[in-house]
Amino acid sequence: MRKIFLYLLLSFTFINSNALAEIVFKNCRGLEPNFFFEDTFTINFQEKFVKHISNKGKLTFFKIKEKYGNVITAGDMVAGDNVGSEALNAINNAIDLKLTFDLERKKFTFFSFIKSTADPRMIKILKDEFKSGKIKETSAGFCDVENSSVKKELPSAESGKEKNNRPQETKRGSDKNIKAGSGTGFFITNAGHIVSNNHVIDQCNVVNAYYKGDAKPLKILAIDRKNDLAILKAELRPDDTFPIAREDAILLEEIYVAGYPFGKSISGSVKVTKGVVSSLSGLGNNYSNLQIDASLQPGNSGGPIINKKGNVVGVAVAKLDYKKVIEAFNTIPENTNFGVKSSTLNQFLNANKVTSSSPKGSEMSIKDIGHKIEKATVYLDCWMTADKIQELKSKRVFFEE
Repeated sequence: MRKIFLYLLLSFTFINSNALAEIVFKNCRGLEPNFFFEDTFTINFQEKFVKHISNKGKLTFFKIKEKYGNVITAGDMVAGDNVGSEALNAINNAIDLKLTFDLERKKFTFFSFIKSTADPRMIKILKDEFKSGKIKETSAGFCDVENSSVKKELPSAESGKEKNNRPQETKRGSDKNIKAGSGTGFFITNAGHIVSNNHVIDQCNVVNAYYKGDAKPLKILAIDRKNDLAILKAELRPDDTFPIAREDAILLEEIYVAGYPFGKSISGSVKVTKGVVSSLSGLGNNYSNLQIDASLQPGNSGGPIINKKGNVVGVAVAKLDYKKVIEAFNTIPENTNFGVKSSTLNQFLNANKVTSSSPKGSEMSIKDIGHKIEKATVYLDCWMTADKIQELKSKRVFFEE
């Protein structure tokens, strides 16, 4: 059994295929110093979110709530840099967030209030944040607006609720497979062998890898439930593969984590975060794991953790449960994530007679590492019946939207 602090990261993701419609509030100037200065808000009506990029490059996503005339309202956070799904739920349960965008006046307004129903521990933490000035209760500013001409095409309050773009066949008792979730995998051989986490593919009736725009069905060759690893195989020859490091990463070694956080709901491109190895053991002195400070989100599960030589030193697997950390330490955990060490992965591959390419001995350029990530990292999705999805959701295996 996994420790209670861990939760599995399998993104429950669906894709909206409607035509793209965006409005961009850019070069924003907050009315108060140091707040929303030169920030950008992109209002994406296809995916129903507002993307906020701060002047320091920090990303936050908010859900679009409604539109009345020329005013668009957004609310709950749906994603953010270094913020996992459990922490997002905690924030949304504790704070009433509201952003409004006035297309005619080119003005944005931000409100954040602590909910009286919030967990007392969260209320204390947030009050300290408000008091220190790290969080503002209200703020506003003016921006330059692009693509405001699309506003006539946007749904209004009179048009009713948003369309549900999830698969319609979700009746209990049906034998039809529907898309349940997504994760990440990576090629390790020219014969099409892929490594991922066991929990990404566990109990799936069908698993697909998406490569060069095509869905390729995968065969599950071997699983390791204890170390949360899986070997899969696709009938294709990839353009590139990742070698597995023969030696484990060292403390403070720089690493990159590649994957598909939140599936393809943000974009279909592979995403990369950067960090260091912050501990040579996992939770509870689990020496088959290492700890990293690079951000992990739902959907990153099974992705490669790569060093500057382009060798895999770990497989992204899990992060801390914020609720347990709040109970124990009265703080929200940040940048505390885990991966399965390359030595553990090598033992698993050797036991199943799968041989990866020899590891590289010299550092690669950032450009070459980026190309390898694009060619050798794949998006995986899992298909199962509606009954099985409901069973797993009740066990809190899936990340719920």
